[in-house]
Amino acid sequence: PGETDPAIIGPEANPSGSGLRNAICFAFNLSPLDPAPVPLQQVPLDDTIHAFELAHRREAAGFAPVIAYSTDLETFTSVAIPSADANVAPGIEILVTTDGIAPGVDHLSIRVDKTIFPRFFTRLGVTIP
Repeated sequence: PGETDPAIIGPEANPSGSGLRNAICFAFNLSPLDPAPVPLQQVPLDDTIHAFELAHRREAAGFAPVIAYSTDLETFTSVAIPSADANVAPGIEILVTTDGIAPGVDHLSIRVDKTIFPRFFTRLGVTIP
């Protein structure tokens, strides 16, 4: 409270030194002061599904948050964060629990069929206006 320095509170600032800018921390409900935030967690389900979970603040829509995925770490496909459950490609679905973390913060589960995508990489992104 009371801080006005954009190098600390601006969307491109990184006050914790974690490498994640404030905009991505805001969009994915992370503390901008955490030196080692984990925005996307892989969770064990079974041998046929890659599963990831994350939080998403709906009020961060102005930063156009995306989930990007790849099978080779060279070419990524970006998908806008959906507001409801969505099949984003054959074998890839995103399940949305509205207010699943807190009011205004949705819980997202990404489920990926390992028989279609034995190798699957994902990252999160935002656009700073």
